[in-house]
Amino acid sequence: MPDPNLSFGLVIQAAAKGFPEEVMADPTKAGQALMQANDRLIELSRPHFDTIWAEDHFQWGARPMVEAITTLSYLVGKYPGMRFGNIVLGQSYRNPALTAKMAANLQLLSGGNFILGIGAGWKEDEYTAYGYPCPYPSAGQRIDELDEAVQIIRAMWTESPATCEGKYYHIENAYCSPQPNPPIPLLIAGQGEKKLLRVVAKYADWWNAPFMQPDEYAHKQQVLAEHCMEIGRDPAEIYNTYYALVSLATDRSKTDQINPDFIAGTPDDVTEVLSQFVKLGVKHFQIRLTDFPSTDGLELFIEKVLPRLKE
Repeated sequence: MPDPNLSFGLVIQAAAKGFPEEVMADPTKAGQALMQANDRLIELSRPHFDTIWAEDHFQWGARPMVEAITTLSYLVGKYPGMRFGNIVLGQSYRNPALTAKMAANLQLLSGGNFILGIGAGWKEDEYTAYGYPCPYPSAGQRIDELDEAVQIIRAMWTESPATCEGKYYHIENAYCSPQPNPPIPLLIAGQGEKKLLRVVAKYADWWNAPFMQPDEYAHKQQVLAEHCMEIGRDPAEIYNTYYALVSLATDRSKTDQINPDFIAGTPDDVTEVLSQFVKLGVKHFQIRLTDFPSTDGLELFIEKVLPRLKE
């Protein structure tokens, strides 16, 4: 029997790659080609996938990149009926009250189809390049900031006006009108066992952990469950998701067998690995195919992997 609770999302490509040299040499042309290729993938995935996700980065070397919030605003209008999310916003890149307001607005514009994904942030080079406070905060401080940011976001969505006073962030008599209706699912991404998974346990509706093998994911689930029990929360309340970079081809030798972040191989190989996550209770997969801008990998995933996972 197909599993009605298992669903899939497409992660769009944020940085231009794989285009001819004459296209990549012109940032405007490369940016346009990037979104045209993403549109092809979205159109292909729409009958089979439920969500569209955008990563939150500003630069990857000199490659043209799209920004996460404005790109989703464009996609919300272009693809009505889909659900949309960020995988995931860096908490320090935007004032948390502004993040809450932007998310509430996207919930309004999308007809209630937005998922706010947020994390502690990690990409030091873009943080420094864009002039955020120096020195770059430690991982512990960034997680503490995330904890405060999420409290402010929740307050903005539920209190009117909202006031929160923290060590890193504060708001006073802040209005977020209209407040999101229905409530926005809050996805928190990360795997740090001491602090970050405790933030997930306290606040997350959805949890995302990317780029790991099933045994490691199972261990992180156990740590998350322990944090939940310590604070008196049922771990089953948290919706488990997994972000997979998939290198897929009918010939295993044409896939990336070296990069440990990838799930790579034939449809049988990829199905076997992802099915282990299903057994662990993962209910939503965010998928990005590594052969961008080709559609071959996505077509093969839809034809040979997705039906077997659902059944």
